[in-house]
Amino acid sequence: MTFNWDLASSAVLMLLGVAVCLHAATFPGAVRGVPGPAFFPMVIGGLMIALAVSLAATTRKAPRHDYWVRPGGGAPRVVLRQIGAILILLVAYISLWDIVPFVARTPVLLVAIYRILGETWRRSLLLAVILTFALYATFQGLLSIQL
Repeated sequence: MTFNWDLASSAVLMLLGVAVCLHAATFPGAVRGVPGPAFFPMVIGGLMIALAVSLAATTRKAPRHDYWVRPGGGAPRVVLRQIGAILILLVAYISLWDIVPFVARTPVLLVAIYRILGETWRRSLLLAVILTFALYATFQGLLSIQL
C-alpha cells in the first residue's frame, strides 16, 4: 500500500482553511454593507476548504502517483531539495517584506521558484513579470491595498 499524498495534502489544506476562517472570525465584520477586515481572510479560508474537499473527492477516483519519483528516474532527494529550496526562498521573501518593495521582491522569488521547478529562464521571467503585474494591479489598483 502506498501513501496517499493527495489525501494527506487535502487534510492539511482543510485544517489550514479552517484555522484561517476561525482566526478571521475574530476580525471586525462588515459595517453598513462595506466588507470589513474579515472579508478576504474568510474568502481565502473558504476557498482553501473548497479546494481541499475537491482534492479529497478526486483523489479517490484518480490513480495514485508516486510524487517522489521524477520523470526520467530522478531520485527522491531531488524533490526534497526542491521543497527545501522553495521553503528557504519563502522565508527570505517574508523576511524582506519591509525592506524590499513588492515589485522588486516578488518577481525575484517567482523566477527562482520557476527555475527550481525546471522552467526555462525566458518562461520564468515572463511568468514572474505577468504574475507580479497582475497582483500589483489587483491589490494596489483595484482594491487600494498597499503592498
